[in-house]
Parts: sequence; C-alpha cells; structure tokens
Amino acid sequence: MSRTESDYLLYQMSHVVRDGADGPDREFARRMFQAGKDRWFIASRAEIERMRGIETRYWRAREAAQSARAEA
Repeated sequence: MSRTESDYLLYQMSHVVRDGADGPDREFARRMFQAGKDRWFIASRAEIERMRGIETRYWRAREAAQSARAEA
C-alpha cells in the first residue's frame, strides 16, 4: 500500500470519528486518526484491513440513511 493510500484511509477515519456510531470501531478510528498525525506512523496490514472494513461500513450506513431520508 502506498503512502498516499494509507493517508487516505487515515483521513477517512476522521469521518468515522466525527460522524460514526459509537463503539469499538469508532475508538479504533480515533486511535488511527491520532496516530496518523505522526508522519512516521506506518499502519500494520491488520490495521489497514480493519480501516478498510470500517470505511466500507461507514459509507454504506451513510448512504442508507440518506436513502431513507429521501424516501420519507
């Protein structure tokens, strides 16, 4: 994974921290976002996979909420 891709995932974690549901995913996202502020931080493969999963769930939930509002 390139540095740019890793930076993008860390940026996406800021959305999860700000808007995501409470729970372990949000806490993990907060830790990753804080760690990502250090330019020398390199996420492990497991952390990257977890961030990808969190990002996917976050955007799916957001799209579902927007669809529900549009239908109402």
